[in-house]
Amino acid sequence: GFSLWPSRRVPPPPLPASIGASLADSSIQKLWNPVTFTLAPHNTISGAKMVIRITAPPFFQFANDDLKSRIMVQPVYEAPGAGTGDEPPEPNWDARPSLIWGDDDIDAAVDAETKRILTATVLADTRELTAGRDYQITVFVYNPMIMVTQDRDNRWIIETFNSPSASPVLPLFRDRIIITGFAIEDTPRLWNLLNEEPGTGVRFYNGFQQVQQLYFEFQFPSKLETQKPSSLGDLIVIHTPAGYKWVDCAGTFQWEPPRDFALYLPHSPRICVDGDGPLDRSQMSIRIQEPLPIPAMRQIQFRVDARNPAKTPHVMLNHWLIFHYSGAAGDILSTAAWASWDIIPQLADVSIELIGADQNKAAGTQSRMSVSFTPVSDADQLELRATVPLGFDFTGCVALSNGHEVIATDLDTVRVRSSVYAGVRANIIIDDFKLGQIGGPTQFDLITRLNNGEQIDEAMAFQGGFELPGYLRVWDQSVESEFTLNPLMYPGQRDVRMSARATVKFLFTVTRTAEPGDLIALSSPLYVVYPEDFTIRRKPQNVMISSEVVSYVDGSIVAQLQGIALQASVPGFQNPAYEVSVRVMTPNTPGADTPWRIEIRKPGVVAKQLALNTNDARTQGFRLVENLLLELRRPPDNEAPPMAEVDVELVIDPRSTMPHEFILMAPILFNFSADCLVRPGETNEIESCTRIGDDAQSGRAQARLVASGTGLAARTDFVVIRITTPAQDALELRNRMWFVDARDSRTDMQLGWGEDTTGISIRQMSGAAVVFSSIPQISTQLAITFYTGVKVAAGGMIRLYYPRSIIVMCDGAFLNKVALEGDMTCNNDARQGLFDLTMVRPMPPGQQAFTVTATPPDKIDDTGGNIFKILVYTPEAKVVDAAMNVPGNRIQHGITAQALELIWTSSTGGRASAVSLGFELLEDLPAKNPPIVSEIVVTLPPTIEQTVTRASHIENMGLPLPLRPSQWLDVSDPRKVKLLMDEQKVATLAPGSYRFSFPVMLPTRIPKYNIYHVALCERNTAGDNRTCSGDPQDPRVLTTFPLAGFNLGEEHPSSILYRSAGDTTRRCREHAWLAVCTWLALQLALALRLSLWT
Repeated sequence: GFSLWPSRRVPPPPLPASIGASLADSSIQKLWNPVTFTLAPHNTISGAKMVIRITAPPFFQFANDDLKSRIMVQPVYEAPGAGTGDEPPEPNWDARPSLIWGDDDIDAAVDAETKRILTATVLADTRELTAGRDYQITVFVYNPMIMVTQDRDNRWIIETFNSPSASPVLPLFRDRIIITGFAIEDTPRLWNLLNEEPGTGVRFYNGFQQVQQLYFEFQFPSKLETQKPSSLGDLIVIHTPAGYKWVDCAGTFQWEPPRDFALYLPHSPRICVDGDGPLDRSQMSIRIQEPLPIPAMRQIQFRVDARNPAKTPHVMLNHWLIFHYSGAAGDILSTAAWASWDIIPQLADVSIELIGADQNKAAGTQSRMSVSFTPVSDADQLELRATVPLGFDFTGCVALSNGHEVIATDLDTVRVRSSVYAGVRANIIIDDFKLGQIGGPTQFDLITRLNNGEQIDEAMAFQGGFELPGYLRVWDQSVESEFTLNPLMYPGQRDVRMSARATVKFLFTVTRTAEPGDLIALSSPLYVVYPEDFTIRRKPQNVMISSEVVSYVDGSIVAQLQGIALQASVPGFQNPAYEVSVRVMTPNTPGADTPWRIEIRKPGVVAKQLALNTNDARTQGFRLVENLLLELRRPPDNEAPPMAEVDVELVIDPRSTMPHEFILMAPILFNFSADCLVRPGETNEIESCTRIGDDAQSGRAQARLVASGTGLAARTDFVVIRITTPAQDALELRNRMWFVDARDSRTDMQLGWGEDTTGISIRQMSGAAVVFSSIPQISTQLAITFYTGVKVAAGGMIRLYYPRSIIVMCDGAFLNKVALEGDMTCNNDARQGLFDLTMVRPMPPGQQAFTVTATPPDKIDDTGGNIFKILVYTPEAKVVDAAMNVPGNRIQHGITAQALELIWTSSTGGRASAVSLGFELLEDLPAKNPPIVSEIVVTLPPTIEQTVTRASHIENMGLPLPLRPSQWLDVSDPRKVKLLMDEQKVATLAPGSYRFSFPVMLPTRIPKYNIYHVALCERNTAGDNRTCSGDPQDPRVLTTFPLAGFNLGEEHPSSILYRSAGDTTRRCREHAWLAVCTWLALQLALALRLSLWT
């Protein structure tokens, strides 16, 4: 064969881990001492069954179990290259594991006879020893039990044989080399370590872990010489395996047991020096300076702390070495190696986080996590196991990071194919896995492996990851506004609209208890939240949970819990549950309602810290509807008469919606005609308007409007509908509102709604009034007046509704037309309490008045009360004007009186005249608490004025009135004559007729309301000196007698007698023929009265 080495390059000697002899004691396990050779083959061998055969020197044996040993082969350099330098390379103690031919690649067999021959058969087809490339080969031997020198017999022989498959031509032998061995020194009789904390039994194998109270014991076969004047004391040197460090050598060192320190080396100084790099050893040296030498075989024991390296050093460097050096000559007196434990490499800078702003983070939900770490060693796979809390499930998960692939899952465990490299930070993203239950601190086991399953690095029971938020489950949610909370004011379906004040409520449970001081936060970006009325209640007990709002910005509000904790519930159970309520302004963008995030947090948390409980913003937002514009118009003032069928313009703006159908809801007592569409709009946007059933809740009338085409896309333009008005405006504003619902005809879902808060006002005829004497069972004129702005064609009708307990007569002489013109007929329906005046001639706009005859009852017991209604109809029986709430005069008991007929003298327009009127007291006033007639007020029709300038202008034509002694006349108002009574005398006013007259000035045109009022007023309350107004509704008025006036040119039948009686009375006063004049005046008055009755 050929030499493996060029002649100019001397083969380096083998490098052993230990040069100490093996002990002859068979009870002590021999050290598998690694020995490394560095060489460059002359010939290439490759393929399965190629062989490397090594023969050890005499007295050495290959370490073996049942004749099977170990061998490690690797290139010195990762990149191929020639090894032809003058100096052989240093071995590589930190190569990647994939470069090393391991036990799976080579079968290392030891011969049974001498155990000095190792035959290493390569099993893998892909392996090759390349000619000229530097390799290092490490084998394991038992050192001789005797000391051996480097003589000519101490030689190692290495031979190589090619694979039969690679070289079909025999022989297979390729290279052979002989290398000088190493000497063997004496060994301590005891050299042992124990990695176990006393008391707890804990062992420390993890990378970078502090090995606490590491135990050392040794016995040297020779005595330890102390320091002498001529020489130093012996030296004990202990080397750690590569990468280990001492931990506070001075502070943690103690003799074992401490009480026996005097038996050891109490006076000998110790020096600890740490190695610099991961391949450097640390050492402890003890220079013997005891008073006396330490005898041989003295067992020495101590403890000291050390720190493990990141990973297990190369087998050549993974031994604890001890040397005993002679102080005088520095020779090795004995040495030994103790194989260290395997380090469990710990992944560095581990970080496990839940990621993705839009990803779930609550317990029990599907989520995404990032696993980052810096490996100590190269590896092919990551195995991740979630141990706390229970319930993690990686079934079906995927790896999102580039180059990574999920290759196996087993509930709480996942394996990911991910090539990682020593010192290079790795980041693996795992998606679509289920988080654990309940929530709380998490714990994970991380292990990196080779593809063959061999464990490389780990981080076990890692607790530095995320704290899993509990699951805040929303069981129920609602949004309420003033519309939904007040169905009486907002009847029908009133979903919460956009841009509206509302209250949102969420019923929720949590899986982690929230303590007082924790924060609850609610947010939805497009909402505006308000701090007012923020509440939390425990349900179903409805117990208030005290809280204080600490911040509110735009769509987020945060409150701090106070006093009572929010207790956790078992997942899936709704007890205990809590309801949070927040005032908000809803968004103004259609279809843009966003989910709600509800979280409970610890105070003072950093931004990346997860919530204590969260719903992951998975609570769907609320369906909001559009705020439609609705307006009903009826120029000029949006008014309509009562009980009328009128046309109104309907304005609807659908805004962001395009509805095909609308439901229009009228105020209470409004109605629609059956086919209510009058005008479809300028573009025929409305196809139909149909009266439908009333709203079941409020009883309001409803109509369905159908839009043309695909739906209403813009504001209606002059759409006109027909409605029927009620008798009067509702007293409460809520009952005057109109509503419109926009609906999707396919789903019947509400798209929006709007309201018109004023709508159409009911215009009662102005000036509508009825006046009658309210004395029971006494016939009286019933005066009716009103103003109307419409002209009624011939054949029109006036209808008067009156209390049915009043007896009314309106035909023939019982009707006085006053302001009405032309012939007319009156149809009275006493059972219904109404009469109709049908007019032959048209009725012009303006004030109207007429009287009928009525007899009041003892009391008005009609369900509608003492109320009259006046309606004006067209000939087609359509109401064009009305007054529906005209109050009648109150029934007056305690006085029985009736009006005396109105008598006048002249009726020429623009001329003076005199009128005579009064009342007849038919019965005595009650003896107890009689009504006191304090004043008599006569009110003239408009434009007729009294011309009384002195008291004598008031002429008494009947029984004398008990006037006050002085200041009994008030004519300050041209339309009123007030006679003030003596209140003491009037209390006993005798039955009889009390008539008086006074001068008036007639206008050139008689007013429409040509009706005189004679009012009897009771006395004032104490301290009130005001006179009575005479208005029929004045509280002081006991009763009012309305008297239909006369027209210009009309003469009263008794006017001549009246004038003669008046002249005679005046002459009697002037000539003082009292007896004769009095008799004559009474006769004339009697004749006048008789003629009046006639």
